[in-house]
Amino acid sequence: MKRLRAPADGRERLDRDANDVCEDVRIAMGAVAPTPIRAHAAEDRLRGQKLTTDAIAEAARLAGEATCCIDDIRSTAEYRQQVAEALVRRLLEGIKE
Repeated sequence: MKRLRAPADGRERLDRDANDVCEDVRIAMGAVAPTPIRAHAAEDRLRGQKLTTDAIAEAARLAGEATCCIDDIRSTAEYRQQVAEALVRRLLEGIKE
């Protein structure tokens, strides 16, 4: 079993079996909602699957949709959602390698 963690504006944990199939995954994000959140739909998309490019893209999209961002002086809600999606994608791609 391979366990990897990659910190960013959140945390991801991914457990894979000997065939590189994702057994368990946890994706937590901060600064994208009033409190830290988990991207449950993205986790469900990856569980039982290999980390393919398509699976990563879909999980990142779902993680972005899980956000509940606000507009404020520092950035727009749309930008924060896009950044969350990009960070999840990058982290998963890094774990894949």
